Amino acid sequence: MKQTIKGVILITLTGMLLASCSNDKQATEQSTDKVAHSQSTQQDKKANDSVSDEDKQAIKKQLLTWLSEHEKDNGKAVSNRYFGSGSMSDGDWYAGTEDGEIQVSNRGEPGPKAFDVHTVTGAVTYTSNEGTTGKDTAANNLSNIEGYNTVADTDKPITKYLFADNGKVYKYQFTGAEDVTLSSGFAPKDHTDKDPNLSPNQMFKVSEDKALNNYYKKLLTKYNNE
Repeated sequence: MKQTIKGVILITLTGMLLASCSNDKQATEQSTDKVAHSQSTQQDKKANDSVSDEDKQAIKKQLLTWLSEHEKDNGKAVSNRYFGSGSMSDGDWYAGTEDGEIQVSNRGEPGPKAFDVHTVTGAVTYTSNEGTTGKDTAANNLSNIEGYNTVADTDKPITKYLFADNGKVYKYQFTGAEDVTLSSGFAPKDHTDKDPNLSPNQMFKVSEDKALNNYYKKLLTKYNNE
């Protein structure tokens, strides 16, 4: 009789122990899921809000001023009209870089989460066909129809710069091309995160201009810390 009672007690205690372990495991898994969800949410927020629109405008203005002065010595004209898609696609546009795809326009299709890197702003430099150096207001009204051949000497390089939220400056230099437009170097995605058209043929690489890289990093850090 005593052995029977001991057996019942042992079985009961074993069941309680297993139930406790199961509850602990479930609680741990739930906690892990919550942490993962929180980290994912924070990453999504960073992708969307790493730099505010107001700060982007301020950074664009200061970069354009600095780059215009910097490129005067090289006899180059500068404009922030580096990208434009017109009505060709409702999806987000991007470029290829050494660090993955970089988003250059955000229409929410598929949105920032679909991209590895995101632009803060951009610029383009070229040799003006009017002899202009530094900031070139003649490029303000450019569209994809006429392209840069209306303001640039297309026998000389046209360089597009992308200033990214990872603190890097990417560039691609178009050479010997008369048909460089605002959309050159980029391609759109759709809401399914697919490429309805061909992927970009160009690969943007990190700029070797140390002065430009250092200036941008300091500028981005300044606004990220405010």
